[in-house]
Amino acid sequence: MAGPPAVLPHRYAMMPVAALSPHPANPNLGDTNAIADSIEALGFYGVVLVHEATGHILAGEHRWRAATLKGLPEVPAIVVDCDDRTAEKILTGDNAYARLARWDTGKLADLLTSFGHDLAGSGFTTTDLALAELSLAEDATTASRNYDPQTIGPVLVIHAPIEVIQAFRQLPGEDDLARLTGLLEIAAAA
Repeated sequence: MAGPPAVLPHRYAMMPVAALSPHPANPNLGDTNAIADSIEALGFYGVVLVHEATGHILAGEHRWRAATLKGLPEVPAIVVDCDDRTAEKILTGDNAYARLARWDTGKLADLLTSFGHDLAGSGFTTTDLALAELSLAEDATTASRNYDPQTIGPVLVIHAPIEVIQAFRQLPGEDDLARLTGLLEIAAAA
């Protein structure tokens, strides 16, 4: 009978950002600017997972990049002692497992609503939340006719699956208002 899984040898350390580097095989693309905004709003939190043998970042590369953008001299790290193949599996697994998560939209709505108008650092904008509410309108054409860009910002109710918001963020447009206006024009034409 096998025992419990092993805990990889590791240590906690504050690491100079200049001593770390992205893993060359990292296939994950992140939004460094959004993370930098979060650091600005909340401060740096969490850790960067580092392969001891190489100094390559296995998890938290975009957090590290954002910390670099914000001029932080060092970041908290967990330094893992493992072979190269294990390091690569940690690199891919960390990203893959995060993608398996999904939102409990009821709890998310309650939590975001409790923030009031201060969504800084939450990863959501008032436009995201307004879009989710509009996506549930029984008549999208009516919703688009009633759309008022001056009042859309303060809406803080989310009822639609988070996938709607993620799809919205992929629409062309230089900002949320341009993307939302384009989406509503499509709905009105339908």
